[in-house]
Amino acid sequence: MRKLTRILLWIVAGIPALLAVAGITATAVFGWNTVKQTVLLADTLIFPYRPAHLQYRKVPGFWPTLPEPGTALGTLVIPAVHITAPTVQGTTLALLKKSVGHYAASPLPGQAGNVVFSALGNITFRNLDHVKPGERVIFHSRYGSFVYRVVRTSIVPQTDPNIIVPTQASQLTLTSGYPFVSHDLSPTEQFIVWATPVSEPPHSGT
Repeated sequence: MRKLTRILLWIVAGIPALLAVAGITATAVFGWNTVKQTVLLADTLIFPYRPAHLQYRKVPGFWPTLPEPGTALGTLVIPAVHITAPTVQGTTLALLKKSVGHYAASPLPGQAGNVVFSALGNITFRNLDHVKPGERVIFHSRYGSFVYRVVRTSIVPQTDPNIIVPTQASQLTLTSGYPFVSHDLSPTEQFIVWATPVSEPPHSGT
């Protein structure tokens, strides 16, 4: 009887400990996702913007300062799927309802690393899932045109942590919630396009 009592006491005492561990784990996982979504992937940066930050390549005349949220950056064009859309700094819902948004924590076109643009699949990127490897993505800016070639596409979970990450090699990443349906405000997946640089404007030297 005493042995059974001790076992029951261990069980009762262990439940709060297990709940505490589960709570800490959940906080760590979901807390990091929240940080990514509200800081790294929105309109602000943890670190001050510098063209050399995170191995960004300083190109004379290209984006010497971080554009303010909502600033017009240029126009994104994907000729093969008839996408032409204004592109702005920031990825708040209000901005994405009208344009393609640039993730503030990622490099800008012309800087080394993973340039990330996002848009709503049911508005701006409606035809994005028809794009094929080898097709062009063109970003027209005040500095000239940056041309990329699509290398692959993929559908991944919305919570995939391996999409919007720094890279040493220059690349362009386009993201959008998936499937592309007008009534789905909380998509469970993302449609991703990866592209590599083909050409960029000549350096201005200013």
